[in-house]
Amino acid sequence: MIKKSTFLIMVIGSLLLSGCMDNRNAKEVTQDTFDSILEADTYDITTTIDINLETDLEDPFLDQYLGTINDSEFSIDQKVDHTSNMQEAVFHVNFNLSPMSFALDLPILQDLNEEKLYIETDQMTENFGLFVIPEEYAGKVLAIDLSEAFAEAEAEGVNYEELNETMITIVQDHLHEKPEEDFTKEDDTYYVTFTSDDIADFIGKLAYDFDDTLTDEDIQKDVDEMIEAFKELNLDDVVIDYTVDGDQIETMGVSTNFTVKDAGNYFTVDFAVNTVYNSINEDVEFSIDPEESETVDFLELIELMESYGY
Repeated sequence: MIKKSTFLIMVIGSLLLSGCMDNRNAKEVTQDTFDSILEADTYDITTTIDINLETDLEDPFLDQYLGTINDSEFSIDQKVDHTSNMQEAVFHVNFNLSPMSFALDLPILQDLNEEKLYIETDQMTENFGLFVIPEEYAGKVLAIDLSEAFAEAEAEGVNYEELNETMITIVQDHLHEKPEEDFTKEDDTYYVTFTSDDIADFIGKLAYDFDDTLTDEDIQKDVDEMIEAFKELNLDDVVIDYTVDGDQIETMGVSTNFTVKDAGNYFTVDFAVNTVYNSINEDVEFSIDPEESETVDFLELIELMESYGY
């Protein structure tokens, strides 16, 4: 009786365990993960950008500038809420070029419903010392009207919702068409590799879908030219690496490099973007709240500052 009970428990346990195991291959995990990102209603991410420049040219002034760029810090905190058509990006930049140094922490809020951008005037004063805000506007939020730009785009037949949906479809189709050997997994990290031909082909598909005046011959010509240009740059494969928890992405990195050669010298650029997904489909809170702030129109402020002689 005990043996039968033990056997039954083992069978049930193994069935439950097999149901919890992820039997998807690396390509299927990648497709599901990217779908969850592209179709998310909200997300909160932090992105760091790392650029490393190297050359064999012997020039102390050039070395100083390259060192400044290589040691600089670039990052963006981004919060997106598609349900309210609002998103905020806080740009962080820090670099030193002796004897000067520059630090920037600038939040910008975009409201597609109101067709406006919002920037805190205090932040502009703190980050741009030469940008002097008249005292009566201190502490207010600068509002930049985008309605004219959106009206022009609409008159030209541009529909941003359709563009976004088209972009999502193209990305999903491109991942679906890639062979399984381009998707790999090492330990807890997944990798997707894009060759220069892949990138040229992807850009060609974007152009074809966004510009209906282009013919197949036009697209193929452009793709061939891009492939040749990438070869001249010695563009390395673009590698995307990411970690997931179930279908929810946790981190993502994109890296590549290219080399420009001229007159026997070389100039190499290593480029990497790393993103941490702080939350997906959870409530996001913006640092700028136009409804609770006193706003000032950008053009009004510019006119006032011009009258002050700025």
